[in-house]
Amino acid sequence: MENQGKPLTTHDMVVVHRMFRREFGEAAGRVRGVRHGSRAQVRLVADRLELLLDTLHD
Repeated sequence: MENQGKPLTTHDMVVVHRMFRREFGEAAGRVRGVRHGSRAQVRLVADRLELLLDTLHD
């Protein structure tokens, strides 16, 4: 894996790992925080989780 033509460093991997831990850690609260019947909020949270999962699997 490369970062703008440069090899990724251990620091880069730590930053990415922290981001995934933070986002997955907050995911349940985001889902629970959606107001009942709010399709706009559902879409926003679903889009964020989809981006997170797609990024993890790329």
